Amino acid sequence: MSPAAPPLLPVRFGLLAAAVAAWWLLLGARLANVWSHAPDLAHGWAVPALLAYLLWARWTDRPPLAPAAAGRGTWLALAALLPLLAAVRLLLGPYPSWPVMLFALTAGVLVFTVLAGRMLGGGRWIAHFLFPLLFILTALPLPGTVDRGVILPLREFLARVAAELVSAGGFPALAHGTVIEVGRGFVGVDEACSGIRSLQTVMMVALFLGELHRLSPVRRAGLFLGGLALALAFNLGRTLFLTWQAARHGLGAVERWHDPAGHTALVATLGALCLLALHQSKRPRPLPPEHLEPLPPPATTHPAAWAAALLAGALLLESGAQWWFRGGLQATAPRAAWQVALPERLPTYVAHRFTPNEEATLFSTDLRGGQLTGDDGAPRAAYRIGWQTGQSARFVPFNHNPAVCFPSAGCELVADFGPVAVPLGRFALPFRSYLFRRGGERFHVFYLVWDNDANQPLRAEDPTQGSLSWLRQAWDEVRLRRLNLNAQMFIYAVYGDAESAEVLAAFPSEIAALLAPR
Repeated sequence: MSPAAPPLLPVRFGLLAAAVAAWWLLLGARLANVWSHAPDLAHGWAVPALLAYLLWARWTDRPPLAPAAAGRGTWLALAALLPLLAAVRLLLGPYPSWPVMLFALTAGVLVFTVLAGRMLGGGRWIAHFLFPLLFILTALPLPGTVDRGVILPLREFLARVAAELVSAGGFPALAHGTVIEVGRGFVGVDEACSGIRSLQTVMMVALFLGELHRLSPVRRAGLFLGGLALALAFNLGRTLFLTWQAARHGLGAVERWHDPAGHTALVATLGALCLLALHQSKRPRPLPPEHLEPLPPPATTHPAAWAAALLAGALLLESGAQWWFRGGLQATAPRAAWQVALPERLPTYVAHRFTPNEEATLFSTDLRGGQLTGDDGAPRAAYRIGWQTGQSARFVPFNHNPAVCFPSAGCELVADFGPVAVPLGRFALPFRSYLFRRGGERFHVFYLVWDNDANQPLRAEDPTQGSLSWLRQAWDEVRLRRLNLNAQMFIYAVYGDAESAEVLAAFPSEIAALLAPR
Protein backbone atom coordinates (compact mmCIF):
# COMPACT_ATOMS: atom_id res chain seq x y z
CA MET A 1 0.00 0.00 0.00
CA SER A 2 1.20 3.49 -0.74
CA PRO A 3 1.78 5.79 2.21
CA ALA A 4 -1.07 8.15 3.03
CA ALA A 5 -0.72 11.71 1.80
CA PRO A 6 -0.11 14.31 4.48
CA PRO A 7 -3.33 16.00 5.59
CA LEU A 8 -4.35 19.22 3.81
CA LEU A 9 -4.62 21.16 7.07
CA PRO A 10 -2.22 19.76 9.69
CA VAL A 11 -3.37 19.78 13.28
CA ARG A 12 -0.57 22.16 14.25
CA PHE A 13 -2.17 24.81 12.02
CA GLY A 14 -5.60 24.39 13.62
CA LEU A 15 -4.80 26.98 16.28
CA LEU A 16 -3.72 29.45 13.61
CA ALA A 17 -7.02 29.00 11.75
CA ALA A 18 -8.95 29.38 15.01
CA ALA A 19 -7.10 32.60 15.82
CA VAL A 20 -7.93 34.13 12.44
CA ALA A 21 -11.54 32.96 12.74
CA ALA A 22 -11.83 34.64 16.15
CA TRP A 23 -10.83 37.99 14.65
CA TRP A 24 -13.32 37.59 11.81
CA LEU A 25 -16.06 36.79 14.32
CA LEU A 26 -15.15 39.90 16.28
CA LEU A 27 -15.35 41.97 13.10
CA GLY A 28 -18.61 40.29 12.06
CA ALA A 29 -20.24 41.18 15.38
CA ARG A 30 -19.40 44.87 14.88
CA LEU A 31 -20.59 44.89 11.26
CA ALA A 32 -23.80 42.95 12.01
CA ASN A 33 -24.85 45.72 14.37
CA VAL A 34 -24.50 48.23 11.51
CA TRP A 35 -26.24 46.01 8.95
CA SER A 36 -29.21 45.64 11.31
CA HIS A 37 -29.76 49.39 11.66
CA ALA A 38 -28.69 50.94 8.34
CA PRO A 39 -31.10 50.30 5.43
CA ASP A 40 -28.35 51.26 2.98
CA LEU A 41 -26.24 48.34 4.25
CA ALA A 42 -28.84 45.57 4.33
CA HIS A 43 -26.81 43.87 1.57
CA GLY A 44 -24.04 43.36 4.12
CA TRP A 45 -25.71 40.20 5.40
CA ALA A 46 -25.03 38.55 2.02
CA VAL A 47 -21.36 39.59 1.86
CA PRO A 48 -19.90 36.89 4.20
CA ALA A 49 -21.58 34.10 2.21
CA LEU A 50 -20.43 35.59 -1.10
CA LEU A 51 -16.91 36.03 0.30
CA ALA A 52 -16.82 32.38 1.37
CA TYR A 53 -17.95 31.30 -2.11
CA LEU A 54 -15.23 33.38 -3.77
CA LEU A 55 -12.60 31.82 -1.47
CA TRP A 56 -13.89 28.35 -2.37
CA ALA A 57 -13.77 29.21 -6.09
CA ARG A 58 -10.16 30.40 -5.71
CA TRP A 59 -9.26 27.26 -3.73
CA THR A 60 -9.77 25.05 -6.79
CA ASP A 61 -6.87 26.65 -8.71
CA ARG A 62 -4.60 27.86 -5.91
CA PRO A 63 -0.86 28.07 -6.63
CA PRO A 64 1.77 25.74 -5.10
CA LEU A 65 2.40 26.21 -1.38
CA ALA A 66 5.57 27.79 -0.06
CA PRO A 67 5.04 28.51 3.67
CA ALA A 68 7.01 31.41 5.14
CA ALA A 69 8.39 31.76 8.63
CA ALA A 70 6.87 33.98 11.31
CA GLY A 71 9.83 36.30 11.55
CA ARG A 72 10.52 39.39 13.64
CA GLY A 73 8.40 41.57 11.36
CA THR A 74 5.34 39.38 12.01
CA TRP A 75 5.74 39.72 15.77
CA LEU A 76 6.31 43.47 15.49
CA ALA A 77 3.12 43.85 13.41
CA LEU A 78 1.16 41.94 16.05
CA ALA A 79 2.64 44.02 18.89
CA ALA A 80 1.91 47.30 17.10
CA LEU A 81 -1.61 46.51 15.91
CA LEU A 82 -3.08 45.02 19.09
CA PRO A 83 -3.03 48.27 21.15
CA LEU A 84 -4.38 50.26 18.20
CA LEU A 85 -7.20 47.78 17.61
CA ALA A 86 -8.00 47.79 21.33
CA ALA A 87 -8.54 51.56 21.14
CA VAL A 88 -10.61 51.14 17.98
CA ARG A 89 -12.81 48.51 19.64
CA LEU A 90 -13.44 50.80 22.61
CA LEU A 91 -14.41 53.70 20.34
CA LEU A 92 -16.82 51.44 18.48
CA GLY A 93 -18.70 50.92 21.74
CA PRO A 94 -20.34 54.36 21.85
CA TYR A 95 -19.89 54.94 18.11
CA PRO A 96 -20.72 51.58 16.48
CA SER A 97 -21.30 53.03 13.00
CA TRP A 98 -18.17 55.18 12.81
CA PRO A 99 -16.91 54.40 9.26
CA VAL A 100 -13.26 55.25 9.98
CA MET A 101 -13.12 52.98 13.03
CA LEU A 102 -14.91 50.15 11.21
CA PHE A 103 -12.42 50.46 8.38
CA ALA A 104 -9.51 50.43 10.86
CA LEU A 105 -10.81 47.27 12.54
CA THR A 106 -11.37 45.61 9.15
CA ALA A 107 -7.88 46.58 8.01
CA GLY A 108 -6.37 45.07 11.16
CA VAL A 109 -8.25 41.79 10.67
CA LEU A 110 -7.12 41.67 7.04
CA VAL A 111 -3.49 42.23 8.05
CA PHE A 112 -3.65 39.36 10.55
CA THR A 113 -5.31 37.15 7.93
CA VAL A 114 -2.64 37.95 5.34
CA LEU A 115 0.17 37.23 7.80
CA ALA A 116 -1.41 33.91 8.80
CA GLY A 117 -2.00 33.01 5.15
CA ARG A 118 1.62 33.81 4.36
CA MET A 119 2.73 31.33 7.03
CA LEU A 120 0.36 28.72 5.63
CA GLY A 121 1.10 29.06 1.92
CA GLY A 122 3.52 31.87 1.16
CA GLY A 123 3.27 35.19 -0.63
CA ARG A 124 1.91 33.89 -3.96
CA TRP A 125 -0.65 31.80 -2.13
CA ILE A 126 -2.11 34.69 -0.11
CA ALA A 127 -2.01 37.00 -3.16
CA HIS A 128 -4.20 34.47 -4.93
CA PHE A 129 -6.89 34.86 -2.22
CA LEU A 130 -6.45 38.58 -1.62
CA PHE A 131 -9.40 39.90 -3.64
CA PRO A 132 -12.01 37.65 -1.97
CA LEU A 133 -10.67 38.80 1.40
CA LEU A 134 -10.89 42.45 0.38
CA PHE A 135 -14.49 41.86 -0.70
CA ILE A 136 -15.53 42.45 2.93
CA LEU A 137 -14.91 46.17 2.34
CA THR A 138 -18.12 46.34 0.27
CA ALA A 139 -20.10 45.78 3.48
CA LEU A 140 -18.67 48.83 5.27
CA PRO A 141 -20.59 52.12 5.57
CA LEU A 142 -19.46 54.97 3.36
CA PRO A 143 -17.99 58.01 5.12
CA GLY A 144 -20.28 60.98 5.57
CA THR A 145 -18.15 63.04 3.20
CA VAL A 146 -18.99 60.59 0.39
CA ASP A 147 -22.71 60.86 1.14
CA ARG A 148 -22.61 64.65 1.19
CA GLY A 149 -20.14 65.09 -1.66
CA VAL A 150 -21.29 62.33 -4.04
CA ILE A 151 -24.66 60.79 -3.16
CA LEU A 152 -26.52 64.03 -2.41
CA PRO A 153 -25.38 65.75 -5.66
CA LEU A 154 -26.43 62.64 -7.61
CA ARG A 155 -29.90 62.73 -6.07
CA GLU A 156 -30.24 66.43 -6.85
CA PHE A 157 -29.11 65.77 -10.43
CA LEU A 158 -31.73 63.03 -10.86
CA ALA A 159 -34.40 65.38 -9.52
CA ARG A 160 -33.46 68.08 -12.04
CA VAL A 161 -33.41 65.66 -14.98
CA ALA A 162 -36.72 64.07 -13.96
CA ALA A 163 -38.36 67.49 -13.56
CA GLU A 164 -37.23 68.53 -17.03
CA LEU A 165 -38.50 65.32 -18.64
CA VAL A 166 -41.87 65.45 -16.87
CA SER A 167 -42.27 69.09 -17.88
CA ALA A 168 -41.46 68.17 -21.48
CA GLY A 169 -44.25 65.58 -21.26
CA GLY A 170 -46.86 68.22 -20.55
CA PHE A 171 -46.92 68.27 -16.72
CA PRO A 172 -45.14 71.31 -15.21
CA ALA A 173 -42.55 70.19 -12.64
CA LEU A 174 -39.85 72.01 -10.73
CA ALA A 175 -36.92 70.48 -8.82
CA HIS A 176 -36.18 71.71 -5.28
CA GLY A 177 -33.10 69.93 -3.97
CA THR A 178 -33.97 66.23 -4.01
CA VAL A 179 -37.72 66.67 -4.42
CA ILE A 180 -39.86 67.55 -7.43
CA GLU A 181 -42.82 69.89 -7.19
CA VAL A 182 -45.78 69.02 -9.40
CA GLY A 183 -49.28 70.47 -9.43
CA ARG A 184 -50.55 67.96 -6.85
CA GLY A 185 -47.66 68.13 -4.38
CA PHE A 186 -44.04 67.07 -3.92
CA VAL A 187 -42.28 63.84 -4.92
CA GLY A 188 -38.90 62.83 -3.47
CA VAL A 189 -35.93 61.17 -5.18
CA ASP A 190 -35.99 58.04 -3.01
CA GLU A 191 -36.82 59.98 0.19
CA ALA A 192 -35.76 63.40 1.40
CA CYS A 193 -33.40 62.00 4.05
CA SER A 194 -31.99 58.91 2.35
CA GLY A 195 -29.55 58.18 -0.42
CA ILE A 196 -29.83 56.16 -3.63
CA ARG A 197 -30.15 52.95 -1.68
CA SER A 198 -29.41 50.56 -4.49
CA LEU A 199 -26.07 52.20 -5.30
CA GLN A 200 -23.85 50.46 -2.75
CA THR A 201 -25.61 47.14 -3.36
CA VAL A 202 -24.90 47.46 -7.08
CA MET A 203 -21.26 48.27 -6.33
CA MET A 204 -20.98 45.09 -4.26
CA VAL A 205 -22.63 42.91 -6.93
CA ALA A 206 -20.46 44.38 -9.69
CA LEU A 207 -17.27 43.54 -7.78
CA PHE A 208 -18.58 40.04 -7.00
CA LEU A 209 -19.42 39.30 -10.63
CA GLY A 210 -16.07 40.62 -11.80
CA GLU A 211 -14.29 38.18 -9.47
CA LEU A 212 -16.70 35.33 -10.20
CA HIS A 213 -15.96 35.53 -13.92
CA ARG A 214 -12.26 36.31 -13.33
CA LEU A 215 -12.40 39.41 -15.50
CA SER A 216 -9.29 41.42 -16.26
CA PRO A 217 -8.75 44.62 -14.24
CA VAL A 218 -9.90 46.74 -17.19
CA ARG A 219 -13.07 44.68 -17.64
CA ARG A 220 -13.75 44.78 -13.89
CA ALA A 221 -13.48 48.56 -13.92
CA GLY A 222 -15.84 48.68 -16.90
CA LEU A 223 -18.33 46.42 -15.13
CA PHE A 224 -18.14 48.55 -11.98
CA LEU A 225 -18.75 51.80 -13.87
CA GLY A 226 -21.47 50.12 -15.90
CA GLY A 227 -23.20 49.08 -12.68
CA LEU A 228 -23.15 52.64 -11.40
CA ALA A 229 -24.58 53.90 -14.69
CA LEU A 230 -27.34 51.26 -14.59
CA ALA A 231 -28.23 52.15 -10.99
CA LEU A 232 -28.55 55.84 -11.88
CA ALA A 233 -30.53 55.10 -15.06
CA PHE A 234 -33.08 52.83 -13.35
CA ASN A 235 -33.40 55.20 -10.39
CA LEU A 236 -34.10 57.97 -12.88
CA GLY A 237 -36.78 55.78 -14.49
CA ARG A 238 -38.29 55.10 -11.07
CA THR A 239 -38.34 58.82 -10.24
CA LEU A 240 -39.94 59.64 -13.59
CA PHE A 241 -42.63 57.01 -13.05
CA LEU A 242 -43.50 58.23 -9.53
CA THR A 243 -43.50 61.89 -10.61
CA TRP A 244 -45.76 61.07 -13.55
CA GLN A 245 -48.12 59.20 -11.22
CA ALA A 246 -48.20 62.16 -8.84
CA ALA A 247 -48.92 64.61 -11.66
CA ARG A 248 -51.75 62.51 -13.10
CA HIS A 249 -53.32 60.77 -10.09
CA GLY A 250 -52.12 62.65 -6.99
CA LEU A 251 -49.77 61.80 -4.13
CA GLY A 252 -51.83 58.76 -3.14
CA ALA A 253 -50.59 57.03 -6.29
CA VAL A 254 -46.99 57.68 -5.20
CA GLU A 255 -47.63 55.93 -1.89
CA ARG A 256 -49.16 52.94 -3.67
CA TRP A 257 -46.37 52.61 -6.22
CA HIS A 258 -43.37 53.67 -4.11
CA ASP A 259 -42.19 50.25 -2.91
CA PRO A 260 -43.08 48.27 -6.08
CA ALA A 261 -41.26 50.84 -8.21
CA GLY A 262 -38.19 50.72 -5.97
CA HIS A 263 -38.04 46.92 -5.95
CA THR A 264 -38.53 46.79 -9.71
CA ALA A 265 -35.72 49.28 -10.27
CA LEU A 266 -33.32 47.28 -8.08
CA VAL A 267 -34.17 43.93 -9.71
CA ALA A 268 -33.86 45.43 -13.19
CA THR A 269 -30.51 46.98 -12.31
CA LEU A 270 -29.09 43.72 -10.97
CA GLY A 271 -30.46 41.74 -13.90
CA ALA A 272 -28.90 44.09 -16.44
CA LEU A 273 -25.63 43.97 -14.49
CA CYS A 274 -25.58 40.16 -14.63
CA LEU A 275 -26.13 40.25 -18.39
CA LEU A 276 -23.28 42.75 -18.75
CA ALA A 277 -21.00 40.49 -16.70
CA LEU A 278 -21.87 37.46 -18.84
CA HIS A 279 -21.10 39.44 -21.96
CA GLN A 280 -17.60 40.21 -20.66
CA SER A 281 -16.96 36.81 -19.08
CA LYS A 282 -13.74 35.01 -19.88
CA ARG A 283 -13.37 32.67 -16.93
CA PRO A 284 -10.31 30.37 -16.99
CA ARG A 285 -10.60 26.68 -16.22
CA PRO A 286 -9.31 25.73 -12.73
CA LEU A 287 -6.69 23.08 -12.22
CA PRO A 288 -8.05 19.58 -11.62
CA PRO A 289 -7.86 18.50 -7.94
CA GLU A 290 -5.36 15.67 -8.63
CA HIS A 291 -2.73 18.23 -9.68
CA LEU A 292 -2.88 20.12 -6.38
CA GLU A 293 -0.14 19.76 -3.81
CA PRO A 294 -0.83 18.84 -0.16
CA LEU A 295 0.24 21.24 2.58
CA PRO A 296 3.90 20.62 3.48
CA PRO A 297 5.35 20.89 6.98
CA PRO A 298 5.53 24.48 8.26
CA ALA A 299 8.61 26.56 7.47
CA THR A 300 8.55 28.16 10.93
CA THR A 301 9.25 26.77 14.33
CA HIS A 302 6.76 29.06 16.10
CA PRO A 303 3.42 29.06 14.23
CA ALA A 304 1.59 27.82 17.31
CA ALA A 305 3.09 30.54 19.54
CA TRP A 306 2.13 33.28 17.09
CA ALA A 307 -1.36 31.82 16.69
CA ALA A 308 -1.81 31.61 20.46
CA ALA A 309 -0.84 35.28 20.81
CA LEU A 310 -3.23 36.24 18.03
CA LEU A 311 -6.09 34.25 19.57
CA ALA A 312 -5.42 35.64 23.03
CA GLY A 313 -5.41 39.15 21.60
CA ALA A 314 -8.87 38.71 20.06
CA LEU A 315 -10.34 37.24 23.24
CA LEU A 316 -8.81 39.90 25.50
CA LEU A 317 -9.86 42.68 23.14
CA GLU A 318 -13.55 41.74 23.15
CA SER A 319 -13.81 40.65 26.78
CA GLY A 320 -11.97 43.80 27.90
CA ALA A 321 -14.36 46.04 25.95
CA GLN A 322 -17.39 44.20 27.35
CA TRP A 323 -16.06 44.52 30.91
CA TRP A 324 -15.23 48.21 30.51
CA PHE A 325 -18.67 49.28 29.35
CA ARG A 326 -20.55 47.00 31.72
CA GLY A 327 -19.97 49.44 34.58
CA GLY A 328 -20.94 52.53 32.61
CA LEU A 329 -24.18 54.41 32.10
CA GLN A 330 -26.66 51.91 30.70
CA ALA A 331 -29.78 53.93 29.90
CA THR A 332 -32.95 51.85 30.21
CA ALA A 333 -35.55 54.52 31.08
CA PRO A 334 -35.94 58.26 30.50
CA ARG A 335 -33.98 60.40 32.95
CA ALA A 336 -34.75 63.78 31.41
CA ALA A 337 -35.53 66.69 33.70
CA TRP A 338 -38.42 67.55 31.38
CA GLN A 339 -40.82 65.74 29.07
CA VAL A 340 -43.04 66.50 26.08
CA ALA A 341 -46.81 66.20 26.39
CA LEU A 342 -48.27 66.27 22.87
CA PRO A 343 -51.82 67.67 22.71
CA GLU A 344 -53.26 64.38 21.50
CA ARG A 345 -56.70 65.05 23.06
CA LEU A 346 -57.28 68.32 21.23
CA PRO A 347 -60.01 68.09 18.57
CA THR A 348 -57.70 69.70 16.00
CA TYR A 349 -54.81 67.28 16.62
CA VAL A 350 -54.14 64.76 13.85
CA ALA A 351 -51.44 62.14 14.54
CA HIS A 352 -48.79 61.71 11.87
CA ARG A 353 -48.57 58.22 10.38
CA PHE A 354 -44.87 57.50 10.08
CA THR A 355 -43.79 55.46 7.08
CA PRO A 356 -41.56 52.38 7.45
CA ASN A 357 -38.77 54.34 5.79
CA GLU A 358 -39.06 57.16 8.34
CA GLU A 359 -38.98 54.68 11.21
CA ALA A 360 -35.96 52.88 9.74
CA THR A 361 -34.14 56.16 9.13
CA LEU A 362 -34.66 57.60 12.62
CA PHE A 363 -34.04 54.38 14.65
CA SER A 364 -36.22 55.88 17.36
CA THR A 365 -37.56 53.94 20.34
CA ASP A 366 -40.25 56.61 20.88
CA LEU A 367 -41.51 58.27 17.70
CA ARG A 368 -44.60 60.46 17.99
CA GLY A 369 -45.97 63.58 16.38
CA GLY A 370 -48.81 65.24 14.55
CA GLN A 371 -50.44 68.42 13.31
CA LEU A 372 -52.77 70.80 15.15
CA THR A 373 -54.26 74.27 14.90
CA GLY A 374 -52.93 77.12 17.04
CA ASP A 375 -54.96 79.71 18.91
CA ASP A 376 -54.46 82.10 15.99
CA GLY A 377 -55.98 79.59 13.56
CA ALA A 378 -52.65 78.85 11.83
CA PRO A 379 -51.37 75.24 11.50
CA ARG A 380 -48.75 73.81 13.83
CA ALA A 381 -46.73 70.59 13.85
CA ALA A 382 -45.05 68.92 16.83
CA TYR A 383 -42.77 65.86 16.85
CA ARG A 384 -41.03 64.04 19.69
CA ILE A 385 -38.25 61.62 18.71
CA GLY A 386 -36.65 59.66 21.54
CA TRP A 387 -33.75 57.23 21.88
CA GLN A 388 -33.51 55.34 25.17
CA THR A 389 -31.03 52.57 24.39
CA GLY A 390 -28.26 52.10 21.87
CA GLN A 391 -26.18 54.81 20.29
CA SER A 392 -28.41 56.07 17.47
CA ALA A 393 -28.79 59.44 19.18
CA ARG A 394 -25.10 60.11 18.61
CA PHE A 395 -25.60 60.60 14.89
CA VAL A 396 -29.29 60.51 13.85
CA PRO A 397 -30.31 63.91 15.35
CA PHE A 398 -27.44 65.61 13.55
CA ASN A 399 -27.85 63.81 10.23
CA HIS A 400 -31.66 64.11 10.23
CA ASN A 401 -32.88 67.38 11.70
CA PRO A 402 -34.75 70.30 10.10
CA ALA A 403 -31.54 72.20 9.32
CA VAL A 404 -30.23 69.21 7.32
CA CYS A 405 -33.30 67.53 5.85
CA PHE A 406 -35.54 70.46 4.98
CA PRO A 407 -33.13 72.00 2.43
CA SER A 408 -32.72 68.54 0.85
CA ALA A 409 -36.51 68.33 0.62
CA GLY A 410 -36.71 71.51 -1.41
CA CYS A 411 -37.24 73.99 1.45
CA GLU A 412 -35.33 77.25 1.22
CA LEU A 413 -33.62 78.36 4.42
CA VAL A 414 -34.59 82.03 4.68
CA ALA A 415 -33.16 82.89 8.10
CA ASP A 416 -31.31 81.33 11.03
CA PHE A 417 -32.33 83.11 14.23
CA GLY A 418 -30.00 81.15 16.49
CA PRO A 419 -31.08 79.82 19.91
CA VAL A 420 -34.32 80.83 21.60
CA ALA A 421 -34.28 80.18 25.37
CA VAL A 422 -37.39 78.58 26.89
CA PRO A 423 -37.38 78.73 30.73
CA LEU A 424 -38.44 75.47 32.36
CA GLY A 425 -37.74 74.95 36.04
CA ARG A 426 -34.03 75.36 36.68
CA PHE A 427 -33.21 75.01 32.97
CA ALA A 428 -33.30 77.34 29.98
CA LEU A 429 -33.89 75.09 26.98
CA PRO A 430 -32.01 76.51 23.95
CA PHE A 431 -34.22 75.74 20.92
CA ARG A 432 -32.66 76.35 17.50
CA SER A 433 -34.92 78.55 15.35
CA TYR A 434 -35.20 78.86 11.56
CA LEU A 435 -37.44 80.33 8.92
CA PHE A 436 -38.06 78.18 5.82
CA ARG A 437 -39.97 78.74 2.61
CA ARG A 438 -41.30 76.08 0.26
CA GLY A 439 -43.14 77.33 -2.77
CA GLY A 440 -45.38 80.10 -1.49
CA GLU A 441 -45.53 78.76 2.08
CA ARG A 442 -43.47 80.17 4.98
CA PHE A 443 -42.97 78.38 8.28
CA HIS A 444 -40.83 78.78 11.38
CA VAL A 445 -39.15 75.69 12.83
CA PHE A 446 -37.80 75.23 16.37
CA TYR A 447 -35.95 72.16 17.54
CA LEU A 448 -33.86 70.96 20.46
CA VAL A 449 -31.71 67.84 20.93
CA TRP A 450 -31.35 66.96 24.62
CA ASP A 451 -29.04 64.55 26.46
CA ASN A 452 -31.33 62.95 29.05
CA ASP A 453 -28.45 61.41 31.01
CA ALA A 454 -26.42 64.59 31.42
CA ASN A 455 -29.50 66.87 31.34
CA GLN A 456 -27.96 69.28 28.90
CA PRO A 457 -28.20 69.98 25.15
CA LEU A 458 -26.62 67.24 23.06
CA ARG A 459 -23.85 68.69 20.96
CA ALA A 460 -22.64 67.56 17.58
CA GLU A 461 -18.97 67.49 16.77
CA ASP A 462 -17.60 70.82 15.61
CA PRO A 463 -16.03 70.29 12.14
CA THR A 464 -14.00 73.50 12.51
CA GLN A 465 -12.05 72.03 15.45
CA GLY A 466 -10.45 69.30 13.38
CA SER A 467 -10.24 65.54 13.66
CA LEU A 468 -8.09 65.50 16.81
CA SER A 469 -10.63 67.55 18.74
CA TRP A 470 -13.44 65.23 17.67
CA LEU A 471 -11.32 62.22 18.61
CA ARG A 472 -10.81 63.68 22.10
CA GLN A 473 -14.57 64.16 22.47
CA ALA A 474 -15.18 60.59 21.36
CA TRP A 475 -12.58 59.26 23.78
CA ASP A 476 -14.30 61.15 26.61
CA GLU A 477 -17.40 59.02 25.94
CA VAL A 478 -15.24 55.89 26.23
CA ARG A 479 -13.68 57.18 29.44
CA LEU A 480 -17.17 57.75 30.91
CA ARG A 481 -18.13 54.20 29.87
CA ARG A 482 -21.30 55.48 28.25
CA LEU A 483 -22.36 52.71 25.92
CA ASN A 484 -26.01 53.78 25.62
CA LEU A 485 -27.17 57.33 25.04
CA ASN A 486 -30.61 58.38 26.26
CA ALA A 487 -31.66 61.46 24.29
CA GLN A 488 -34.64 63.15 22.69
CA MET A 489 -35.31 65.65 19.92
CA PHE A 490 -38.34 67.91 19.96
CA ILE A 491 -39.42 69.74 16.78
CA TYR A 492 -42.12 72.40 16.59
CA ALA A 493 -43.23 74.18 13.42
CA VAL A 494 -45.40 77.30 13.13
CA TYR A 495 -47.01 77.92 9.73
CA GLY A 496 -48.51 81.13 8.42
CA ASP A 497 -47.53 84.64 7.39
CA ALA A 498 -46.94 86.08 10.86
CA GLU A 499 -43.85 88.24 11.28
CA SER A 500 -40.77 86.45 12.59
CA ALA A 501 -40.39 88.80 15.56
CA GLU A 502 -43.95 88.00 16.63
CA VAL A 503 -43.45 84.22 16.27
CA LEU A 504 -40.14 84.26 18.16
CA ALA A 505 -41.60 86.32 20.98
CA ALA A 506 -44.66 84.07 21.36
CA PHE A 507 -42.79 80.76 21.08
CA PRO A 508 -41.57 80.37 24.72
CA SER A 509 -45.04 80.77 26.20
CA GLU A 510 -46.71 78.69 23.45
CA ILE A 511 -44.31 75.80 23.76
CA ALA A 512 -44.45 75.84 27.57
CA ALA A 513 -47.93 74.29 27.35
CA LEU A 514 -46.35 71.17 25.79
CA LEU A 515 -43.38 70.88 28.18
CA ALA A 516 -43.45 69.69 31.75
CA PRO A 517 -40.60 69.28 34.28
CA ARG A 518 -40.12 65.84 35.80
